[in-house]
Amino acid sequence: MYKTHLTRHVLIHTTDKPYSCDVCNKCFNKKSTLQRHLIVHTANLTRHYLIHKGDKPYSCDVCTKCFNQKSTLQRHLIIHTGDKPYSCDVCSKCFSDTSTLQRHLLIHTGEKPYTCDVCNKCFRQKGYLTKHFLIHNGGKPYSCNVCSKCFNRKSALQRHLLKHTDDDPY
Repeated sequence: MYKTHLTRHVLIHTTDKPYSCDVCNKCFNKKSTLQRHLIVHTANLTRHYLIHKGDKPYSCDVCTKCFNQKSTLQRHLIIHTGDKPYSCDVCSKCFSDTSTLQRHLLIHTGEKPYTCDVCNKCFRQKGYLTKHFLIHNGGKPYSCNVCSKCFNRKSALQRHLLKHTDDDPY
């Protein structure tokens, strides 16, 4: 048995690749490696490849948005029906998709999985962390169209805009 393992191992170091894929002609030095490779030609991987290729053959009849998978289109259609089949076990609030439900559940657990590398403040959602990070990197993407002053938060800009109207509460 030892000799068989050694013989197989030596093939790794040779350029001899006697096993070839019937689909793409790629060659391998071991039959098991070829068999593992054949998985790339299955329907699931072919479907996954569409993500990287950019093809989106499935389109919504309501809003014409396009998708690369039929299942993704079917999930999208819930937006137009108003169905909310996923409910929270804690408060019974309903959601149209599982990812929104999962994000909602963090409210009940108190979990805040996204941590700022600069100040260690924690957030429930990645988007909240991204907005928070603007404080540290000096980014101010929101600018006043009246005086060009810039702000790091949309809410700060909106509050500032009141100064240019008669509605200034300050």
